Amino acid sequence: MFMEVEKRLINFGYSPINSKQFSFYLKKDKTKQVSIEKTNKIYKFSFPLNDIHYTTTFIDKISLYNYVNYMLNQHEFIQASI
Repeated sequence: MFMEVEKRLINFGYSPINSKQFSFYLKKDKTKQVSIEKTNKIYKFSFPLNDIHYTTTFIDKISLYNYVNYMLNQHEFIQASI
């Protein structure tokens, strides 16, 4: 399910952070990072948008996946990755 998301992040210029399970940094600006973590049955999605870093949480994987795809299609996310 999230393999497609990983491919899209790599196409946007992100590289995986090897020390974390699902975490990527923007090659040209390592302060811009995208990550998904699971803690106590809660998924935390963290991502850059313009010059701000946002975090949101989800209790189920389907809602998380839908939101991640929504964010990757937003003009602001794409601009933050350029």
